Amino acid sequence: MIPQTAVAREALALMRGWEKEPEHVLHVTDWAVRLFDELRPEHKLGQKELDYLVAGSLLHDTGWSTATEERPHHKESARRIREHPWQNLNQKEREFVALVARYHRKSAPSSRH
Repeated sequence: MIPQTAVAREALALMRGWEKEPEHVLHVTDWAVRLFDELRPEHKLGQKELDYLVAGSLLHDTGWSTATEERPHHKESARRIREHPWQNLNQKEREFVALVARYHRKSAPSSRH
């Protein structure tokens, strides 16, 4: 279940405007929240971190509409997240969300990226 926080509501509204396959994205987000909750005793993260995960999960595929061979969808999703004028995330928080979307596939984070 998607938490009813300001960040989650803003990300959900963006997803509805940008996403062509919302069923997939909602399914991914549901699983991300379930895993986060099940592993909470291990990671000891809080609501802010869950908000970043939820926003990144909801927006992880939004780059498909602007993707090219040179700029694959996961990089475009991150770009769109970074460039959006978020009402409920500061610059650093926006970057966390962008990185969730950026690294949902292919390579792991690296100093070269």
